[in-house]
Order: sequence, then C-alpha cells, then structure tokens
Amino acid sequence: MRVRLSGRALTTLAAVILAAGRLSAAAPPAAPPRAKLPAPLGGAPRPVKLPTIHDTTLANGLLVRVVEDHRLPLVNLALVLPFGTTSDPAGLPGLCQVTADLLEEGTTTRTSRQIADELASIGGALTANADADSVTVAGSALSEFLPRLVALLADEVMTPSFPEAEVSLRKTNMKQELAQNRAQPAWLARQRFAHEVYGPSPYANTAPTDASIAALGRSAIAEFHRRMFVPASAILVVVGDVDPAAAVKEISAKLGSWAGTPRAPVDAPAPPAPSRRRVLLVDRPGSVQSDIVVGTLGIRRKDPLYFPALMLDGVIGAGTASRLFQVLREEKGFTYDAHSEFRTRLNSGDWCAVTEVRTEVTKPALEELLRQVERLRAETVGAAELTAAKSLATGIFTLQLERPAALAGLLAEQRFFGLPADELETYVAKIGAVTPEQVRDAANGLCDTFRSAIVVVGDGAKVRADLESFGQVSVYDAEGNPKAAAR
Repeated sequence: MRVRLSGRALTTLAAVILAAGRLSAAAPPAAPPRAKLPAPLGGAPRPVKLPTIHDTTLANGLLVRVVEDHRLPLVNLALVLPFGTTSDPAGLPGLCQVTADLLEEGTTTRTSRQIADELASIGGALTANADADSVTVAGSALSEFLPRLVALLADEVMTPSFPEAEVSLRKTNMKQELAQNRAQPAWLARQRFAHEVYGPSPYANTAPTDASIAALGRSAIAEFHRRMFVPASAILVVVGDVDPAAAVKEISAKLGSWAGTPRAPVDAPAPPAPSRRRVLLVDRPGSVQSDIVVGTLGIRRKDPLYFPALMLDGVIGAGTASRLFQVLREEKGFTYDAHSEFRTRLNSGDWCAVTEVRTEVTKPALEELLRQVERLRAETVGAAELTAAKSLATGIFTLQLERPAALAGLLAEQRFFGLPADELETYVAKIGAVTPEQVRDAANGLCDTFRSAIVVVGDGAKVRADLESFGQVSVYDAEGNPKAAAR
C-alpha cells in the first residue's frame, strides 16, 4: 500500500526537510548551525472524528468502503489485494512487481495508448504498485467520471493482456534499474540489511536478480495474475464527491463478475531471532563515503508495542530534532543526514538507524550511532523530546486524514492489518498516551545493538580494520556474493 500507518511517514518528512541541503557526505559543513527543537503543539489534540464509512461486501468477496467528501469534485480509489512481493515463487523475485507494472500496458479490450487517452479525458490517473504484503491499484478522476474510472480499473485488474513487446521492454528496464541500484551505496546497504535480518523469510527478497529477470516471461506473468488477482479478501476504498449507493452500484456492475479461487495461505519461514551482533561490509573500492545501516527485527503492525515503538523512532531518528540528527550532524559534523526507519508489516517488521559519512570517520560515527541507540535502553526519554516526537507524528497523521487519497489508503490498511474499527479515530490519543517508560521498554525490545546487524557499504581496504573492532566482519560484493577481501 502507498500509505502506511508506520514510522516511515516520519522518515519521509525528514527526507523532505533535508533534501535541499543534502549533497554528499564527502564535505560536511565546518560549523553546522544547531537546529532548535520544534515547539510542541499547544493544548490537547482535538479528537478525531471520521465521516461515515459505508461498507458493502459483494458476492465475490470484494469489500467496498465508501466515504463521502464533497469539498472538491474529485474521487479517489484504492484497491488493495492481499498479496505482495513475498508471494514471488522461489527463483523469481520481481514477478509480483512486474505483473503490477504491466497492468496499465494493455488489456483484452484496450491498448496502453487507449488507456492513457481515456484517463486524460476524465482528468484521471491509475497506477499499480507492489510492496511486501500487498498490491495496490490507486486512481483518481473528476467525480462525475467515476463510472469510467471504475471501468478502467476493472479492465486492468480483470483482463490485462501482458503484450509480449511490453514484457520485453519491462525486462530491459528492470535490468537497467538493477544495474543503477547496484551503483547506489544506500540501496546496497538496505538490500544487505534485509537479507541479514530476514534470512529465509520472503521479506528478505527486496529486488529481482539478473537470473530472475532473464527467467521472467509472459506465461509466468499471466499465470501469476490468474492465480493471485482474485476478489476474495480484496478491499476497494472510494473517497470523494460521490453518493455511496450509486458508487456501490457502479462497482458491483463493473467488478461483480470478477471471480477466482482464493489462494491457500503460504507457510513461509519465520525470520531468525538474532542472537549476536553481525558486521557486514559491502566492498566498494574507491568509495569516498561509508553508508551505514544498523538495526534488527521489529514488530508487526498489530503488535501492542506499536505506538511506543513509533515514539521511540521519533525520538531517535525522525526529523531534525531527533538525537541521531542532532548528534551525528549538528554536534559532530560527521554527515548531512542521520535518521531511523521503522517498518511494520503483516507478519514481521524491522527497525534501523541510517547515515552516510566520510570514509575517514566511519569508526567514530558508528561508535556514536551505537552509543545513541544504547542510551534509549539505559535512560528514560525526556519530556521535551517525547513531546516533540508526539507533535511530529500527530501532525503527519492528521495531514493524511485531510488528503482523500491518503485517507483511502489508511482505511484500506485498517482492514488489511485487522486493526480495531476505531483505530484511525483513536490513533492520536494512543500517541498521546505513550509514556517515557514505555519508550524505554520498546527500546529494550527493539534496539539491542549487541544483537543488531551492522551493515557498512564502503571502501573495504580503508574501513575493514576499523569495523573489526565491532565484531567479525563478513564481506560481500555489490552483487551480494561473499568476498574474501584483501587484508
């Protein structure tokens, strides 16, 4: 899904704030200005009251949720299917994503050009994306054209044609994208981190491989679509200037004939419980910086620890007031950016601290990063820091509620993750109820640096010896292959 009820929203906002000034870790400011903590929100947050949600389940199992919003003559759709990249068959990582990518490239009744022209004529857009747990097809248009938008959505989801020429072109683009990603140290760091943290779990597969791209063909894509794209357990949310009854009637007319046998649950291996610290070096000879990711397994979205963990993430690494940013950038001048990332998924999750530093300060920067994370486990968070984290998280969430497309995603997610019916209305209150002691307890559960994976992407000849002070070092090349680095 595009919109997440997770700490990633905090990191996204931090990235926007930093984007204008982040050029490279190679030349930090000599005397960086010290940022000020944002002023906390005044008074208690206002209670959240959502508009009425009209739920209807069609005979084929598709849940339709409609919310009226007459402020603008627009409508937003979000169709969420209950499978994602973790459903890729063994040896074919990338199959789910490429299937989603090709939905808009032609159907049995429309060419890709006809789809594009139809969307343009209704002031619309329609995109598909796959993440680990789900595939989301999201769209928007002028509300008077809801029937035509739903017809396009139904056509793409039910009868895509996957033209051979488009499959070939997409495979060529995937090869180029993979080569470009392997040239990006931040991508290499996150890929190695996922493999180390999730082990045999499908959550470890974050990208296609050269072999899987070569093996992808139209028949495999069409079969995956036939088997996985079924209406049972799918969720379609409509938010906008619509009449609920009329919207459901249109959806039933266009998607009511959608059929298919629900797939059996996949018995996937669980991620391994960490027992020790692991230090992993992805060697990039000649690199002038080290990209660092430190973290471990996290929690599911439904975990009772979610809100304390969200606030932990806010204190340590969300925004310019966070500890990592304040210490590694503002005080030490090691980097332009230091933040944390908190991902919650259907069956697992992870948490990590992330930064990029000059090669010569790799060791002191990593020492300081570990020190700041361990502080969370040993000390109680101060009231001002926690209030700032709550203000940031509350502000982001309430802004999402004001955007129809984001609200559609949140409403789909609430049902997808099996969250309480009042989750969105109580979200802000649950943030406000988090105590400093709960944050410390969450840190002790999530941030044990002695059981974390430490991933560094950099020049092995210059940083390997320093990394050995943190533990035994395993070395890999950019393709993910183990490498015996020169000593």
